[in-house]
Amino acid sequence: MANLISWPQEAIYSLLEKVRDREVLWNIKHKDYPKKNLRRGLFGEVSRELKEEFPSMEDLTPGVHPHHSLRNPQQLYLPRSHPVTQKICPYPAALKGFRRAQGNGSFLMQTPYDTLLDTLHTVKSRVQKQDDFVTTSVRGIMQYIPESCTKIKQSFTEQVLKLIHEKTIEIHRETANQ
Repeated sequence: MANLISWPQEAIYSLLEKVRDREVLWNIKHKDYPKKNLRRGLFGEVSRELKEEFPSMEDLTPGVHPHHSLRNPQQLYLPRSHPVTQKICPYPAALKGFRRAQGNGSFLMQTPYDTLLDTLHTVKSRVQKQDDFVTTSVRGIMQYIPESCTKIKQSFTEQVLKLIHEKTIEIHRETANQ
């Protein structure tokens, strides 16, 4: 089967809609989800419907099912969520849980609002990590400045705060351009 990215965009959207309509294919909580033969049959229906809709797609033969390529539209719909979660989740079990949730087809219900929230969450986490790093670094450096040098400490603190502010603005601009 050809790579899903080489499909026409209408075919990809049609595939996503057809899979979304058949809840058994993506909802792991559905009572019939464990039945592999049922899912194979449903993917066969999806394949036949796509072949009727787009006769120019020669790579959809009766023996080939589109479920092998569903990870590609998943990556199109959730480009940022996975890397952000990898950075945030400190425990491997939490990360496995997210991968399982991502793999169950929840990407089919992703809305533009959810994508915007993911982007804002990314910005917030990047700024928070940067602030934590700078705070820890400043505390470490301040230990080595003698107490008698209060002016040096004040100017150093002011410069660090100014750098934090500039970097935060830069991160916001970067994210807005994406």
